[in-house]
Amino acid sequence: MSEIKGWWVSFRHLWLAIVLVASPWISPSVLQAQHYQDQHGESDAGYGVPGHAEPASKVPQWEGSAEGKAYSEFSHQISALCVLLLGLGELRSSFGVRGKDWDTYLLPGALMAAGVWLLIWSDHDAWPVGHMSFLDTFVRATGEIAQHKQYGLLALGVGAIELARRREALQAPGWLFPLPLFAIVGGLMLFSHNHGAHPAAQHIAMHHALMGTTAVAAGIAKTLAGWKTVRQLSPRAGVGLEGVGTRNISWWDLTWSLLVLVIAVQLLLYRE
Repeated sequence: MSEIKGWWVSFRHLWLAIVLVASPWISPSVLQAQHYQDQHGESDAGYGVPGHAEPASKVPQWEGSAEGKAYSEFSHQISALCVLLLGLGELRSSFGVRGKDWDTYLLPGALMAAGVWLLIWSDHDAWPVGHMSFLDTFVRATGEIAQHKQYGLLALGVGAIELARRREALQAPGWLFPLPLFAIVGGLMLFSHNHGAHPAAQHIAMHHALMGTTAVAAGIAKTLAGWKTVRQLSPRAGVGLEGVGTRNISWWDLTWSLLVLVIAVQLLLYRE
């Protein structure tokens, strides 16, 4: 029970730090979205939901508007902050700098914080901040909205797995691989992630393709690092993943952490 309480305190502090850093920008962005909804009503409420599509003339009202650009760019910057924390923690570990709390909670906390953000605030018209219902958002939605929520669920799930693994609750070698698999799958998803009728759709697609390529490369590097770890484990001695934290980090781990930081920079520089 005390370990769960310790994790919750660490996660709460991490989330509070993200909110405090983002607070100068979060209120204007959310208020812009609310102001847009007040002016235009629910014209975008069915965007991305089969059977609820608006006429083509209405779809671009949010996509490409000043409010839409500000909201999207801010959302990418929040994700960048989480990825930056994740990457710095992994880079720290790759140089052999150890700290039990940092190693245990930073990456899972950053992933789960990003997941919470995406599930709640990724889209101005999606549940729970927009006009769309829960079912429209998580069951009927397609395209951009659906992918944002899928990313959120994956980030939460992989974050929970990493937390359990780093607390030695999951010690089978196979648990090393959901994280790099998430990076690879998430990167591949970016190649089909589009912003609908956005006037800068081609520019956004190029940015996402570059970021997707980086994510796939990072996932491959982490997979190779995990495979090297599995080979180093000694089944005869009954060594589990608790021994991973004391080994020498390979160049693949360093490559992984640097590529994650590149993704953070790409998210920070995202513009529409």
